[in-house]
Amino acid sequence: MKVSDIDVNNNSFVEYKSRFRSLSCGDIPNNKSNEEEKFTNEIVPINSLLSEHSIALLSQHEDIVHKPKINKLLLAGTALCGIGTGCAMMPIFNYELRNLENFGIDVHQSEAFFIASTINTLMMITAQCTIELYHYFNNKHDIGHFDSTQNKCLQITKVGSVVSSLLPVVLLWNIEINDQKVSESHGFDEFMQWATFTMIPLLIFKIVEIYEAMTKVIGGAYKDINLNSIGSKLITYGTTALSTIARGISYSAATEELAKNIGFEEETAKTIGIVIGGVLGSVIPAITEHNTMKSMFKPQEYQLTKTDIAIGTLASLEGAWFALPTVSVGLKATSNWNLLLRFGLFTPYFVNKAVSEANNIYNTYKITKPNINI
Repeated sequence: MKVSDIDVNNNSFVEYKSRFRSLSCGDIPNNKSNEEEKFTNEIVPINSLLSEHSIALLSQHEDIVHKPKINKLLLAGTALCGIGTGCAMMPIFNYELRNLENFGIDVHQSEAFFIASTINTLMMITAQCTIELYHYFNNKHDIGHFDSTQNKCLQITKVGSVVSSLLPVVLLWNIEINDQKVSESHGFDEFMQWATFTMIPLLIFKIVEIYEAMTKVIGGAYKDINLNSIGSKLITYGTTALSTIARGISYSAATEELAKNIGFEEETAKTIGIVIGGVLGSVIPAITEHNTMKSMFKPQEYQLTKTDIAIGTLASLEGAWFALPTVSVGLKATSNWNLLLRFGLFTPYFVNKAVSEANNIYNTYKITKPNINI
């Protein structure tokens, strides 16, 4: 019997596949009925022909045959949220990247590059947000296997996700408030309107993104990844430790600036920045980004195609690009520090953040591929 002889369009394919998994693992009953005997005699000869990869390929075919219908209303809603998030991120990139001029890097010197970077930010964020939110709200999330401790952690994560999602919102409001001051405008003008209406989809996207990432951590998605070499441990834990400090500086600086902008005294603003931004706001990102670095050493589960490699390369480049704003905030806040110290802190943070952003982008691509765990 050949693999091609199997009718994957048959309605009993799911049962057939599950029974094969059971039998191939040696779970063959001692007292078999005639039907089980017949099935065993049929399936055992092809046990050596069908691998787990073959099962995955056949499952992909099954998903294509039984492709679920698109929820058009949900898709429209998530697309609108994606556009809003892209509009929120555009001014953040355009403003924060100016901080790189302190290092002789003027990304806005070329008008063509400025326009290209703006369009890239809008398109990538819109696409990523739309796909991730549609996937999240259109699928059931099975957490029934979580124990009581995991469920408690998940409840804490819901609150933590809101606090951790505030950094891009803080950056957005800082920029719009500063632009309002430069324009000598007042009240609920175009700057406040932009910050208010784009803040909502930005918050939704970031909360869902962080919550999903933490659900994987709590569910044990990374616990079986072994860091066997000294190099893997050094890269994972070394960058995590240094990134924790740099991230705290960036988050504290951004939150402190917003506190000053809305009227708090300098000392009070500094305290708010450290507590809310540097501590509370950066804890969960530290956990998720550490596990993302750890996942780099996870054995590859399936054969990469040329498309996978191309998308992975694009995700890496975009990840590095999306890491720049947060890093630039910290560089600006430490402008009077020793150059080597800044390099030692913010280079690992840049790497850590870039890998995390690239992973998010690549996972968005993987959502569109059937039967691949993310």
